[in-house]
Amino acid sequence: MPELSSRLSWAPALADRVVIITGAAAGIGACVARRLAGPGPQLILVDRDLARAETLASEINDAG
Repeated sequence: MPELSSRLSWAPALADRVVIITGAAAGIGACVARRLAGPGPQLILVDRDLARAETLASEINDAG
């Protein structure tokens, strides 16, 4: 099975777009959020666990 980063080769095509990630605080949603972080799309993280979503958002912002 290819690594997730190779399957997200389309991420640069999302530059100047908004990506809404549901279930972003854990699991697949958190992994996708981390992979799309950085130059490219603006991320909106959505999760029922607000504290964990905010923690992930801080982690992503701190990483630059």
